[in-house]
Amino acid sequence: MFQDILISPIVTPDSLEIYLVSDKQVPVKGKLTLELLDFSGSRLNRKVVELDIPENASEQVFRSGTDQLLSSFDKSKVFVKACFTSNSGARVVRPIYFVPEKELSLEDPGIKFKLESKGTDEYKLVLAVSSLARDVYVRADSQSIQLDDNFIDIIPGESRPLIVTSKKSPDQIRESLVIRSLYDTYNE
Repeated sequence: MFQDILISPIVTPDSLEIYLVSDKQVPVKGKLTLELLDFSGSRLNRKVVELDIPENASEQVFRSGTDQLLSSFDKSKVFVKACFTSNSGARVVRPIYFVPEKELSLEDPGIKFKLESKGTDEYKLVLAVSSLARDVYVRADSQSIQLDDNFIDIIPGESRPLIVTSKKSPDQIRESLVIRSLYDTYNE
């Protein structure tokens, strides 16, 4: 899904740099909120940075040493939720990890979903988790069911809506859905 503002992190063993990239043709004002969270969603630290980004730009908006940022927390059990909110209300969220996926100490995310009708042949699939769900893959066993996104991370305490388009009934859609996360691949 195209977004005209994105958060681009560079993580090294020693530092975290965050760039904000704007394809907008006008300057953008807003704030970047950085929250250090554990995988159950508990906030361990928080920082807010006020930003004024020029049009069509890429700018470094944050830099910190990982030792200073993480303190004594285990890199394999925490992540940074970076959220930019413009003054006009646009919102971009990006989870940032400090170790490769195979080194994350993931727990069963307990993925739950509900399907709500939005009108003729359109539904909202809302996913929620009790623990961080990394690389959630959503697919349907039927080609007549289309999803607007199918490979996402879900942060605990937040729901993630997807749009489903199909002429099938809600029960047929529910039965056809396959939802897996990186955690599931660890435990096959």
